[in-house]
Amino acid sequence: APAFSASQMAQVKIKDLSFKEIMRQFYNGQMGYVFIDDDEIEAMPNVGLGIANSDGERTVAVMHPVINYKNTAGEPRYLVIIEKVLINSGSGYLVSCHVCAATADLYSFKKLSNGQFQLVSKTSKDVEFSTSWGRVGLYAKDIQNGLQPLGKNLMGSIFMNSYTSTGTTDTWWDVLYLAENEFINLYTLGEAGSSNAGNYEEDSPLYYDYHDPLSFPTENATY
Repeated sequence: APAFSASQMAQVKIKDLSFKEIMRQFYNGQMGYVFIDDDEIEAMPNVGLGIANSDGERTVAVMHPVINYKNTAGEPRYLVIIEKVLINSGSGYLVSCHVCAATADLYSFKKLSNGQFQLVSKTSKDVEFSTSWGRVGLYAKDIQNGLQPLGKNLMGSIFMNSYTSTGTTDTWWDVLYLAENEFINLYTLGEAGSSNAGNYEEDSPLYYDYHDPLSFPTENATY
């Protein structure tokens, strides 16, 4: 994988953070029309990417609302999330099963005095996200609510993700590193809890529902 280069990132400047500008900058030559029959996906800016795979599934890029935050120096930053899901080319349905994975590209920008937006960092090609039923577990509200310094020079977000299957819900903590001197990354901190309330009543001896509190010391971390 190519090494991170801050100067290379800084060469990317776009006039605004619209879906059109983001897609033309980073996905030029890959875009095309795709038929979609999914209310959630249709409600967000979207466009097809590449060609269908051997199963007749097509990647669709979906843009989440831009997240405003400040880095540890108090400077405004803008986080762009492009989720990439699979759509069945024939039906237009989201390819959704409990092992169906999706992925995403994240980009952080700063605003220049001339009004343009300059790229600060982005995710690398090999980043892995928590996924469930064909969607990536990156929700603007969760990321916004979990924003906090993770060290002296690192802003990030700690938030909970979950996965439900056959009446059991497992939850875990994810941490998003909004690094500025290397690629943006996401790590799973650990389990947050588990419940089988979808299968058993609370008075059943088989019932369980537990939660692990989070402890994440950051005060003196240099990073």
